[in-house]
Amino acid sequence: MRYCDIKSEGQNILLMVFILMICGSLHFGCAAHIEQEGFSPPQFYIKMFMEQMEKQIEARVPAKERQEVITQFRKEFQHTVDEFFASTVKSYEKYMPLAIIAALFMSLVTITRLLTWVPTVLMSIIFPLLEALGVVRLISETREVQRLVIS
Repeated sequence: MRYCDIKSEGQNILLMVFILMICGSLHFGCAAHIEQEGFSPPQFYIKMFMEQMEKQIEARVPAKERQEVITQFRKEFQHTVDEFFASTVKSYEKYMPLAIIAALFMSLVTITRLLTWVPTVLMSIIFPLLEALGVVRLISETREVQRLVIS
């Protein structure tokens, strides 16, 4: 095995351990939060979706009735979302931390696999540069090694 292969394999193992530690700690925090307060979708996403729907309503409803229709839509939409999460998602609430962590794990593994070549390229540029500048030098040495041979 070459040095680069060993270093790359070691780097992959360390990154995987680091990702598992991140996901594990986040899982326990997320599970405790959901156990205390229950699972609810982030209000940012609900608001963003609601704004998109309101734009469509504004385009189709006359200006006189627009404010009343939007107010009614907001109440009904919020009620529908709350009812959906209460009836559908509530039964799967205990699995939500696992689903969140699985998505995070897969994302982090994909990103790190795509970016693991960056340190290797940087080192392959920096080491020869340091050697050319005379900051470091390469030394070869011979050592006596014992080998077990099957005869």
